[in-house]
Amino acid sequence: MKTSFVRSCLWLCFLVLFHSCEQPTPQLDLPDPSAELEGTYRAETYVDRSGVGATYPVQGQTMTLTVKRISKDSVRIELEAPPNGDYSPGKNLIYEKLFVQLEFYPDIFNKQQVSCAEYRISLSDNSTYFNDLMRKPCKFPGILYYYITPVSKVGATVRFVNY
Repeated sequence: MKTSFVRSCLWLCFLVLFHSCEQPTPQLDLPDPSAELEGTYRAETYVDRSGVGATYPVQGQTMTLTVKRISKDSVRIELEAPPNGDYSPGKNLIYEKLFVQLEFYPDIFNKQQVSCAEYRISLSDNSTYFNDLMRKPCKFPGILYYYITPVSKVGATVRFVNY
């Protein structure tokens, strides 16, 4: 009788330990990068590295950016950019399938650490922080487009806002 009681207690302890060690697999709920970017945007502001700035429309012209979701991590981009001196890349651009890079940055909000996402799209193999790059910074209501101006050959940034 004592042996069966001890055996039952050991068996019960084993079951409790076995179930207490079993942890559910944590689910990481990441944002869908291409869905976060999808939409139609209009150019709002321009600034180049020499400090020249402007608000669109400039000389009666503006630019329109369309981002279409292809898959969770890729998009199609159409940039309507009529020639307008340095205020546009000077031609319409279409990119059929571009990878959306998702990066997380820790931030402090109300004295608590939170993470936020930034999205980057390289438009060419030679993409740099000042050329051939589109990005949606953390907590930023729009997309920044970086390119080299066709006339002055300096880096410029256009801020696009969703409309």
